[in-house]
Amino acid sequence: LKMLNKTVNPGLKKMINAVIKDKKNISEYDIGFIIAPRLNAAGRIKNAESSFNLLSKEGDILDKIINDLNSFNEERKNIQKDILNEIIENNDFDKIVKEKKIFIDKSKNWNEGVLGIVASDIVKRFNIPAILFKEIEGKLKGSGRSTNKFDLYGNLGSLGNLFENFGGHRQACGISMNVLNFKTFYNKMIEIAAKNIKDRDTQKKFVYDLELNFRDINKKILNEINLLKPFGAGNPEPSFTTENCTIIDFYYLMKERHVRLKLKQSG
Repeated sequence: LKMLNKTVNPGLKKMINAVIKDKKNISEYDIGFIIAPRLNAAGRIKNAESSFNLLSKEGDILDKIINDLNSFNEERKNIQKDILNEIIENNDFDKIVKEKKIFIDKSKNWNEGVLGIVASDIVKRFNIPAILFKEIEGKLKGSGRSTNKFDLYGNLGSLGNLFENFGGHRQACGISMNVLNFKTFYNKMIEIAAKNIKDRDTQKKFVYDLELNFRDINKKILNEINLLKPFGAGNPEPSFTTENCTIIDFYYLMKERHVRLKLKQSG
């Protein structure tokens, strides 16, 4: 983070000036949710040439490259949203969660580059693993994501004879195989998931680190939380709960995907 805040790379500096609000204090959030998605979007939608050019070129052409990356990222979001909506509309997830404990599907029409993100969206929404495949000329290439309760990579390993290529880790994987193996893979994976994932594992749980009253919130505790940065996998941002609150006001953020509340606490 310190190195990125001091970067001399012309393209990165231009990107930071264009999309980051606090340009002097770039955070892990800025990297994970603002800069990296734009760099990745080109490869997901077209190819990685624009991202490479951003990091290797100088001068006025950088403005066009950044505009292209922004456009790719918006297109990626729209494609991701369309695939997710299609999946939700065409499947009974109440039944899938209850009986199969995993979602597996394929399509000739999906964009392969966003399937991992869509699978992550399904995991977040329904709390079950998801594996999605793009079908091309008799071959399947797919991405899987899982909950922290189910070792996706470990359980897929027992089906390795069905795959042409396979890799990943506990909560994510990439798979390629012949489409003729899909039915066998589908049935065996559902059998494995149903055996290993319990009903209680699919129930959403909201875990918090500490109960915090409004009177305890001050600059000192905020500074102490900041000392725990950078947050991410293995070091999640702390979460707090509180009680006896009244909503005074609220407004939506990010096209109504998030809401910010103004609260008053009694007592």
